Amino acid sequence: MAVYTEIDKYYLDDLLKNYDIGKCECLHPISDGISNSNYKLSTNKNEYLLTIIEDKNTDDEDIKFVVDILQKLKEQKIPTPAPIIDKSDSIIHKYKNKPLIITEFLQGQHIKNSQDFDATDIVGELIAKIHITTDSIKYIRKNPRPITNLIANIDKYTNYADKFQTGWGGKIINIAQNIISNWQDNLPSGIIHADLFPDNILFNNNKKQISGVIDFYMAGHDIFAYDLAICINAWCFAGNEIDIAKTKKMLDAYQKIRPLTNAEKVIFQTIMQAAAIRFLLSRLYEWFNLPKDALVTPHNPQEYMDKLDYHIKNNIIEQIYETS
Repeated sequence: MAVYTEIDKYYLDDLLKNYDIGKCECLHPISDGISNSNYKLSTNKNEYLLTIIEDKNTDDEDIKFVVDILQKLKEQKIPTPAPIIDKSDSIIHKYKNKPLIITEFLQGQHIKNSQDFDATDIVGELIAKIHITTDSIKYIRKNPRPITNLIANIDKYTNYADKFQTGWGGKIINIAQNIISNWQDNLPSGIIHADLFPDNILFNNNKKQISGVIDFYMAGHDIFAYDLAICINAWCFAGNEIDIAKTKKMLDAYQKIRPLTNAEKVIFQTIMQAAAIRFLLSRLYEWFNLPKDALVTPHNPQEYMDKLDYHIKNNIIEQIYETS
């Protein structure tokens, strides 16, 4: 989450007249995250999350797709924020030609450092439940940032790479070409979250139970193992090295619900590389292009270059089998 667009008080007052959620008492910007503008909206009735969608490629149908996911997961007792419907039965409004949506504000705390608390088994189970629960959603939205498209447009990022660190551009091109030469699109697939980092999962006070799963705006159809790889990279590293015990816990918990196929295991090292390069590229772009007045701190691309380097040298599936 982040804030790029400041919301006008008079607009907000008029907007809330369309709802039955009370009058605004406080609108607090949320600086965590990177993609959309988010505010904690406190009214005289309750607390809500107000989100302004910043991605120009996200249209109303995409948001309805996200709403379908939220509702489907909530039916299966996975805690997601319910969208607030206004008096005209509408969910989506517009502010400065950008989609705006209000949802429940879920209580809980996200883990600021995944090395401080091991929730990998809980997260592994969650990912699998998301994958098998959303298969009945009919609207097809492809992953907004598929790895094949990112790599096809690799030249867009190489200049940023060399600005950040001399020699990174050529290195990234070579790795990307190797990923594409080994990539397979015919693996088990469906709806993936695509951004299930620690700041998008909330836990209750004792951290033993998930109290909220948020930020589905990057969700779309892609291969399931890619989503799992994103989570392993986000949750299972200790510095520049992967924690094999945590990774095994996440994989085991996931596979109790949806076992990986042999085809997925064979290509998993490439998938881990793809998950790393995807966030390396986006972080390079954001490092040089975030508006200076945005209430957001860009993430350092070095973290994901280190993770990419690790997956070039190591096959975690083989490591786990060797230590089992």
